Amino acid sequence: MWTINASKNTVLFSEYVTSSKPGYPSIDGYYEFCVPPGKYFIETDMPPTSYLTAGEPNVGDVPDIYNYIDHENGLNTTPTFDLQSGDHLCNINNGFYCYGSIQLRIWLDYNFNGIYDEDEEVLPDIPVTLYNMQYQAVSLRYSDFNGICIFDQLKNGDYFVRLDIDPTMSFTIANVGNDNIDNDIDNSFGSGTSHVISVTECSRIDNIGAGLALLPLPLLWESVSVSKESSYNKLEWSVKSQTNVSHYIVLRNSGENTIWEELATIPAINRIVSSYSFDDYSTGNFLNVYYKIISVDIDGRKSVSKIVTLKGKSEQFSLNISPVPADEYIYIDLHGNDFDFTNKLWIDIYNTLGQKVKTIQSINQKSFQLPTSDLLKGLYKLVFVQNDQIISTKAFIISR
Repeated sequence: MWTINASKNTVLFSEYVTSSKPGYPSIDGYYEFCVPPGKYFIETDMPPTSYLTAGEPNVGDVPDIYNYIDHENGLNTTPTFDLQSGDHLCNINNGFYCYGSIQLRIWLDYNFNGIYDEDEEVLPDIPVTLYNMQYQAVSLRYSDFNGICIFDQLKNGDYFVRLDIDPTMSFTIANVGNDNIDNDIDNSFGSGTSHVISVTECSRIDNIGAGLALLPLPLLWESVSVSKESSYNKLEWSVKSQTNVSHYIVLRNSGENTIWEELATIPAINRIVSSYSFDDYSTGNFLNVYYKIISVDIDGRKSVSKIVTLKGKSEQFSLNISPVPADEYIYIDLHGNDFDFTNKLWIDIYNTLGQKVKTIQSINQKSFQLPTSDLLKGLYKLVFVQNDQIISTKAFIISR
């Protein structure tokens, strides 16, 4: 028991080891304190190796059987009680339950047999989300360097897990053998999900596996280029292979906004043909024009080419970013004389999903430092915009 004195300092008042209630040999976990008037709270000191965790506080409408542990004054503590002379608090119950846990192993299934073999590589840093049967996310974890992901402190109930993986990967075949070493990701609740995992009191479920495999690429990009002809822009691309490719989509961005305009769909003729072209006659009077190509295979999977730029004559500057890779900051240097700081200048930063994650408004100098501590590690694209036109883009990496 802790007391809060007149100086508002917390002082240990007394300790009590729970035992049987006097006169009631079958009632265990009993404790009592005799105290002078003042402010107090109870802390229950559980062994560090215990699998017990506090239950929900103040549930129901019968205070005599409440669990009073609400962690108000720290882990496993009760609220503060202001005791007056003659007060008797005989219902301060501290309820604990034995929690369950779920453990996954995530590995790269080289032979695609759905079984974890000892010589196969485990995969760290794979995001895994645990859901309850109301499709509510309970917790997000990442696999460690051993490919292990653990969800603990779980109440009794049914759950399932969902893995978010790179689009170049897929899940291997599920439920093919020994449950301790096979793949349990069978898409029961959507892509990348497991079957129902039932957790009971004190259960330790450590046989959930997630086997991943590398997808064969529908094609390998060899080159993409754009050139200015007399009355049109010529876009050309070639590939080293094109397995199961259905068609190509040509897209253009004029720099006036962030929306890519779909210009044409070009059928993939056969595997032998490796070079394609498209003539863009609707170029307009844009300062810069950006193109990219998306290949779509017969299963709907997509691959995006690099972005190529046809620059207007007035562009005479470059954008440099350092260091590479970066950590807490990046340093940006703008070179050239072809922009006016009196015009509206800003920077947008996008992640690999095309989502804008950061905007820096009112750029007014050529060299400056940009904090990146709020960005997760990974690849990003920095887009420099002037007068609502994309002037330059640059990729950079955050590595911690």
